[in-house]
Amino acid sequence: LYSNSGYWLLGQIVKKVSGVSMAEYANENIFIPLGMNDTHFHNNHKQIVKNRASGYRPSRKGGYLISMTTLDMIGDGGVFTTVKDLAKWDTSFYGSEILDQDFWKQMTDIGTLNNGKEITYASGLDVTTYKGLKIIQHAGSFVGYQADMIRFPEAQFSVIILANRADAKPTRMAYKVADLFLKDNYKKETRSIISASEEVSLEPVLLTTKQIKAFEGAYWSTKNKSSRRLEMRNDTLNYVRDNGKATKMFPISKNKFQMIGPRVPVVIEANSKTKEFTLKSPNAALMKFVAYTPLTSYSASDLDTYIGNYYCAELDVDYSLKRKNDRIILFVNGDPLGEVKQVKKDFLSLNSRQTFEFNETRDTFRLSMLGRVKNLKFVKR
Repeated sequence: LYSNSGYWLLGQIVKKVSGVSMAEYANENIFIPLGMNDTHFHNNHKQIVKNRASGYRPSRKGGYLISMTTLDMIGDGGVFTTVKDLAKWDTSFYGSEILDQDFWKQMTDIGTLNNGKEITYASGLDVTTYKGLKIIQHAGSFVGYQADMIRFPEAQFSVIILANRADAKPTRMAYKVADLFLKDNYKKETRSIISASEEVSLEPVLLTTKQIKAFEGAYWSTKNKSSRRLEMRNDTLNYVRDNGKATKMFPISKNKFQMIGPRVPVVIEANSKTKEFTLKSPNAALMKFVAYTPLTSYSASDLDTYIGNYYCAELDVDYSLKRKNDRIILFVNGDPLGEVKQVKKDFLSLNSRQTFEFNETRDTFRLSMLGRVKNLKFVKR
């Protein structure tokens, strides 16, 4: 599980060891010495920041709305910076008394799992390759902001993109920039993330409309507690996530499809007879999905069995499920968070991100959230 809380805890360790807040420590020992004068950890949301860019998100009614945060927590994020300051940070990678090579080695040493398998993730950085060149990269997003920074150390070339709109696609843009400047440096041809018109590593095969439609349907992953759909749109099979985002796929055999777009090769191996498929991607565990029948509404009897106050001892927090006509609304500490919808028997979902798995008597549920939290126990009281 990836946990932002782990990075927040690291910030608390810095505070405990140094005797000052992480914001003060970083300012005195990193930002000011590197000349990053427009960079700071924003641990006071009321602080006025000169030339600050507001964050925006698309509105369902058209246009945009401001999307900001009032959180004062730092460690997992909260850095205010500029492209020019990040360029100074990037320059320190190639030689700096402030951030020496021992520091960067520790930052870029990749991890090893308990089973001995190496992964591409290092200390908050992903270390992998793109078109034959080593890259050190990480993207991030929060409220109305998106960002990505990709370093090509062999070429001493980096792309930094900061965006203040939630629908920006900085990673896609960053690789477009890299392709413009580094096309003569690439060591081998592989798929790019840019478009379907670019060359791919596997040749597509031709399937009939009937063959493609046989894979259509709704699928559920018991392990990941998430749903997916396979849908044919304009003669192309699409992988549709539970938030509605779709990715086109092309067939590479009678039962295998490769996604169009992702930088890493993501392959789906499907079985139209047993109605199941397996998602395969590098450095990730296999994800198995089995066909199921989604529930789109509550029965009259179901509604009332879910309603109530539920307590989590681990978090010392109450979640309340309240009925509003034929809907269920989740309240946390008295504040409404949104409508909770039924996706299958004994499973509710909030914004397609959080799932609530109930027991048969509906007096307990387990909360999970997309690789961040799994099986937190809540008991009705």
